[in-house]
Amino acid sequence: MSHASDATLRGAAPERHAPRTLLDALERNAHDDAPFLTFHGQAQPRRYDARAAREDALRWAASLSPFVVRGEPVAILLPTSTDFVGALLGAMYLGCPPLPLAAPMTFGPVDRYVAHLARIVEHAGARAVVTSARVAKALSELPIATSLRAVLVPEHLDRPRGAVPDVSVAPSDTALLQYTSGTTGRPKGVRISHRALAANTAAIADSLSLGPSDVGVSWLPLYHDMGLVGALLTTISFPYELHVMAPEAFVIRPRKWLELVHTHRATLSTAPNFAYDLAAKKASADGLDLSSWRLALDGAEPVHASTLARFHERFGAAGLAREALTPVYGLAEATLAVTFHPTRTPLDVLEVDRDALDRLARAVPASSGGASDRSRSLVGVGGPVPGTELRILRDDGTTCGVGEVGEIAVRGPGLMDGYHRDEEASARSLVDGWLRTGDLGLVERERLFITGRRRELIIQAGRNVHPEDVEEIARECDPRITTAAAFSITASARGTDQLVVALEARGVAAEDRTTLADAVRGEVLAAIGIRADDVVFWPVGTIPRTTSGKVQRKGCAASYETMRDALEDARGLETGGAR
Repeated sequence: MSHASDATLRGAAPERHAPRTLLDALERNAHDDAPFLTFHGQAQPRRYDARAAREDALRWAASLSPFVVRGEPVAILLPTSTDFVGALLGAMYLGCPPLPLAAPMTFGPVDRYVAHLARIVEHAGARAVVTSARVAKALSELPIATSLRAVLVPEHLDRPRGAVPDVSVAPSDTALLQYTSGTTGRPKGVRISHRALAANTAAIADSLSLGPSDVGVSWLPLYHDMGLVGALLTTISFPYELHVMAPEAFVIRPRKWLELVHTHRATLSTAPNFAYDLAAKKASADGLDLSSWRLALDGAEPVHASTLARFHERFGAAGLAREALTPVYGLAEATLAVTFHPTRTPLDVLEVDRDALDRLARAVPASSGGASDRSRSLVGVGGPVPGTELRILRDDGTTCGVGEVGEIAVRGPGLMDGYHRDEEASARSLVDGWLRTGDLGLVERERLFITGRRRELIIQAGRNVHPEDVEEIARECDPRITTAAAFSITASARGTDQLVVALEARGVAAEDRTTLADAVRGEVLAAIGIRADDVVFWPVGTIPRTTSGKVQRKGCAASYETMRDALEDARGLETGGAR
């Protein structure tokens, strides 16, 4: 491995002319009767072209206009639907940045979940919310209800095409708010301009070699940046046919995703790593023809070579080319896309010595020349998308050498304008035109390899989970819980992070721990929609802390892995059980 030059990568010059704003692109598409979306999940697929999307957007704009002021966010908590798309674009037409948020699950109580989401709505300064009747009722019982001008429920609205205020939307205006932080503590909303959104969708289209003959399939949630920007909004900027279905439809039956690729001869589809793992384990290849699938993009969480190998082993016989597997890297603060693996080329897998990577922060070839207990496989996520530059930085801000681990910094036209209502966080993240991502990586062979996260964000099934959220929920669950530590363990066998909650509790008998662990799992699931994989009880005073008393989550993870192995050997316990 060479260490002769510094770890800087530059994307090619953009080839496509980005639209002035997303709305300009929608107007053009409606005039041309361009293809847009087909919704799946009902008895019959519903085709939704650009003209229908524009009409719905203007109807939503007319419904929203009495309740909003230009520049105010509009919170949208809806499932994948035409109403989500119409409300999102309608808010944009009014110069109001949409704030897409995860709608609660379709079953079970929603009060706890909505109470947490209300903190984001309040922090954002949204005065109008578009959501379901169930969520609207829960909101009406919260203190935030007094500050809201309107809670609009699609099925209760009579939406004639009324007058829409003539609002001129400029490229510098905020197009979108993406909240990446948790729902407790201090929320962080990413402010994306129309200019950045247009530039990033153009970079995505360039990287995909996207053309009007392409066909996409997506089950990704529309509130998440990969589903929202990578699928929905890119399809507006550069029209092609996109088939969408609800995320829960994929989770219930992963093969449905692949059947849509087969039936519609799809060429493009994107998913987090866990989805490829789940499909490889749960979906049969029988009767599928996936030979049309030229790009199967894997992003939004760490990419595991073993997962992609299993996926190809299962579906290669169905015509899926090995070169179709395409790791990518991005984050909401860069609108979405930062790097793409070169299309139609074999994976870049780097086998490095695990100890040298951890202790020396450097890529040293694994001594065995292949995977082993002392080695770690790193999957390359390619180079920067057009118009974007990245470098790897040391703690002192200087640029690392090739093969040296440091923080990934990004510069380009897709960067956020800052965090909404948080100048301090903006100043920390945006330094001299560069975005400090908080992710760790290295450059080898002119490719980026992700090695970890400096920040303690947990990525599970493509969703960002902030440990502070989980810890607060756990502590509130029972007064006997004195300390909680939430952290992640890399679970390559599952293709996603494992969420672990360690608890210190007083006065809890051993026979009561399972019941309390189940209660914590239930509260976390109800509040943020994520299930804790393991809830463990440690003796009081044993959760690692800094000298200032803060929980050391990395230390917790190291202790957990050591104890887990010992416990499993000694007692035959399963990883997912409470102890």
